[in-house]
Amino acid sequence: MKSIVIAGISRSPFCRAGGHLATLSAEELGAIAARDMLLKAELAPTEVDHVFVGSTEQHITGQDLASVLARRCGIPDRAATMNLSGKPVAGMQALMLARNAILQGQAHTVLVAGVGSTSNYPVEMPSEFYRNFNKQRRESGVSSAFAWAKQIGSVRFQPSAGLDYLNQNPLFSFTTVEKFNALARQFNVTREVQDAFALQSYERLKKKNALGASHYLTPVYLPEKDVEAVYNDTGLVNMPISEDFPGAKVLEEHSHGTATELNTAYSADGASVLLLMSEQRAKPMGLKALARIDAIAA
Repeated sequence: MKSIVIAGISRSPFCRAGGHLATLSAEELGAIAARDMLLKAELAPTEVDHVFVGSTEQHITGQDLASVLARRCGIPDRAATMNLSGKPVAGMQALMLARNAILQGQAHTVLVAGVGSTSNYPVEMPSEFYRNFNKQRRESGVSSAFAWAKQIGSVRFQPSAGLDYLNQNPLFSFTTVEKFNALARQFNVTREVQDAFALQSYERLKKKNALGASHYLTPVYLPEKDVEAVYNDTGLVNMPISEDFPGAKVLEEHSHGTATELNTAYSADGASVLLLMSEQRAKPMGLKALARIDAIAA
């Protein structure tokens, strides 16, 4: 059986939605990390034959994230691309499919990306708005229809973010936080257990950063902004300690809830990229195996 290795890693900083990276799209963030990863691995983009991209956004416009990302990195058109979207675990599923493609001989050198731009979730207007817009367009033309839409704005027709739609379970209409709380109750996972697990994750992050994990982080340059570049994650100003968890705010004001601002992930903008291949292929190319993937589930 082939030994699948990670031969390249890079990621952008992760910033809270609406923050420093809000002006960049998911594909732009992914391309920044991918170009940096190829540069560090000293691998020509033409060597990549497959691109798998996982994204939490389900783009209403049908944007082919994987193809756009690949072209922005100089990966040739012959490279096969695949998108997975609409799920928080889409990035892990992309990694799983990439590994399987190599094992089955369908791919050799695969770029896997997990991208997200929560700041740029699409906005959808109610059907009543579109009916009125189309009526204006038919009667007075496109320009008049847009002038009407600008005048009306969101006073009469409240827009809804794609994030609101994405966070809804079509069967039970649960938000993500409500599902978090429901699962915790179903499996008897107390808040104390959740807080302990979250604290362990923060401690692991601190250790990784101390060991040089930030070497894989590429800065994002923003010449049009007041900040010249973003060099670090900005979601957490200070790493929480055990004493911070008991007093953390419960999300969505659920009196019975256990999801807090410290034991759940915040909405963020950012991207991470891996280079996957078999160890037999990596060695002749002079690429070092940074890690091996023995098993995966998502």
